[in-house]
Amino acid sequence: MASAAVERQGTARKRTFAGSPGDRAGNDRGGRKAVIALSVGWSLGDGALPPSVEAILAVRRVRLNRHHELAGWAADCAERVLALFEAERPADARPRHAIEAARRWQGDDLTVVEARKLAFASHAAARQSASPAAVAAARAAAHAAATAHVAAHAPHAASYARKAIEAAGYDAEAEHRWQIDRLPHLPQ
Repeated sequence: MASAAVERQGTARKRTFAGSPGDRAGNDRGGRKAVIALSVGWSLGDGALPPSVEAILAVRRVRLNRHHELAGWAADCAERVLALFEAERPADARPRHAIEAARRWQGDDLTVVEARKLAFASHAAARQSASPAAVAAARAAAHAAATAHVAAHAPHAASYARKAIEAAGYDAEAEHRWQIDRLPHLPQ
């Protein structure tokens, strides 16, 4: 189980986690899992990491030639919940454009800079939405487009898609299984 280590520095105490920049010796994979899990706000309680961490760990191992595949996967995840956003804001196409941006970047038809602009626009659409499902769906689309910039955005697209599904009252676990089944095979 990954746990917090407390270091003494004079009278001050500093909390670090294994594998964090504050712990120079912590280069084990378990420590990195803890840092990843804690950086996105998950509790490590009993030591079991949530299922979506496997997607994050896969992304951390991604090689440049697989980056485009992850953008497509993130777009697939976001597209499955787009209707939840469009039901609330049918005239707002920003999340749809963000998903299209991820696909266009995947096909080398869009620059990273353009994809990021569309990701920011989708985040703005999320801020203007009222229902939790619509907010999460717009954020899923934003992270799909942002995957063009950094591959690590891909699992966030999947995570927000699951949040949208759950907020709408559907089976988030089934959505998670669908996402993992379609996660591109990435080298270790």
